[in-house]
Amino acid sequence: MTSNGTSASEHSLSPDPADHGFTVVEFVVASAILLGVVVSIMSVIFFASRATASAAVRDSATNLANQRMEQARNLPYDDVGVYYDNGAFGDPPGTILTPETVNEFQVDTRVWWERDPGTGRATYKNITVTVSWTQPRDGSLSISSAMYGKSSLTNTGDVSITVLDIETAEPIEGAAVIVSPSSGNSRSLFANPDGEAFFGFVPSGDMDVEVQYEDYIFDMAAVEGAQVAPDALTRLTVFGQRPSSAVIHVTGSGGGDIGGAQVTISNAAGDEFTDTTNASGLVRFDGLLIGEWIVEATAAGRSDVTDTFAISTSGETVEYEIVMPDPAALMVRVLTDGSNSAIQGAQVSVTGPQPQSTHAPGSPGTTNPNGEVSYEITRRGTYTVTVTAPGFVTATRTVLVDPGSTQTIEVTLSAPESGNLLVRVRDNRNRPIDRARVGVWSEDGTYSNMNLRCNDGEVLISDLLPGIYHARVIPSGQTGSATVIDGDTAILTLVVR
Repeated sequence: MTSNGTSASEHSLSPDPADHGFTVVEFVVASAILLGVVVSIMSVIFFASRATASAAVRDSATNLANQRMEQARNLPYDDVGVYYDNGAFGDPPGTILTPETVNEFQVDTRVWWERDPGTGRATYKNITVTVSWTQPRDGSLSISSAMYGKSSLTNTGDVSITVLDIETAEPIEGAAVIVSPSSGNSRSLFANPDGEAFFGFVPSGDMDVEVQYEDYIFDMAAVEGAQVAPDALTRLTVFGQRPSSAVIHVTGSGGGDIGGAQVTISNAAGDEFTDTTNASGLVRFDGLLIGEWIVEATAAGRSDVTDTFAISTSGETVEYEIVMPDPAALMVRVLTDGSNSAIQGAQVSVTGPQPQSTHAPGSPGTTNPNGEVSYEITRRGTYTVTVTAPGFVTATRTVLVDPGSTQTIEVTLSAPESGNLLVRVRDNRNRPIDRARVGVWSEDGTYSNMNLRCNDGEVLISDLLPGIYHARVIPSGQTGSATVIDGDTAILTLVVR
């Protein structure tokens, strides 16, 4: 028993505040601190690992770039240039493929000319090798060098081609410029921010130029037949524009639409387009340059028409109407002289326009019971109308025809005055041969009698139409010709030997 009356066993069983365990809050806080430490340590390890991997990739890329640069330095000077993976050559052209994939790397090589600041001529070559990669993260590096050497190429010149917008005169950066000299390979470059594409050491002589750029078309007239001057800089300019369009409406002079007409447009640059109008008489042409265009329209049964229209601004659509005159209606009425009776079955020919002798559509035609026949004339001009009918003298008229007009002309035919033909048959002593048999026929086929008998060596054929007649003694075969005229007797003597 202690002095204060408390037993020892009782004292030892009393709780001590300093001896209690961790609470839940204390445990959560401790776990968070431990997790933060672990994450920090792992992040350091991860970034250290990535940095090591990135450094290794960069070292490999550097080695690859240096390797490609050394390979370029070991090439003959004229081979230091690029060709693309599509087979096209850059400028300078050479044997270096770009772009090139090597394992996980892409190698892009660019070679370009250093130019004399005074003359603009090519002097030496610059080369840049760029190696890029995507793992462990995107990256790239480049190394550059100047390349000096002596070229073995002779009889060459330099070419500078500038590509400008035709309306603003601003450079068209990025336009693809392709030159194809008469000898050697074609080369292609993209225009720089000044719109220039420079080609060095191009074989002198003829050169074709092509320019391409999205949503642009180019007027190549200025570089048509371009020549590369030897040992000099040739400067050329090509103008581009947004493509324009033209909608051509073909109508008749009476206002109707003409479908199926062939329409051709062309310009001074040599561009030419041909298409056919639809049922509404419309045809559309796209990809047109600014400037004047010639339009030609042809359609069956109509005169050809040529006109011009102009495109004044880039990207505009011009609507233009071209009128094709409607055919002229020409009716020919054939009558008898004096009585004015209609002559049915007369043959009417219409030819022209003079000086041509081409038959109009439907010519020759034959008159109906009213003595009439009609034609559609498609071309303006003077036409010749010729009318023939059995038993009448052929008549000819001229008429001026305007497309779209309606005309009627009357042609009167008169009965011809007749003539006679006297055929004499003689022997070689000029004595008449009685009862000789004679055949007579006209050259135009209107008369033929092959069984005429001479009386005292003569036979007279009366009332013959004027014209050329032939006679033959049968069967001996002596033949001759004579011309019969109105109101006269032609004499033809045949001598039998």
